[in-house]
Amino acid sequence: YSYQFWTPIILVPLIMVIYGFRGSNYVFIYASIFSGLTVVLWQLYSPFQVKLDGALEGVIVGVLSNIVFYATAYRMNYLKKHS
Repeated sequence: YSYQFWTPIILVPLIMVIYGFRGSNYVFIYASIFSGLTVVLWQLYSPFQVKLDGALEGVIVGVLSNIVFYATAYRMNYLKKHS
């Protein structure tokens, strides 16, 4: 269960920074909260099954939600700086 929270919360921002998508501290905090809540809600309600281990499904959904949130915040900040 620790991997379910470590992967979306720590690994995604680390990889985003390595590839040059730098965000503020607030982006990291909000993206981490969003992905953590996504994992918890997925574990509680699990809207559909894809025949994977239940923990792995939560990790995949959490990672995708963090990537979307982080990329959106990065793009909004980029547009604000260049407009």
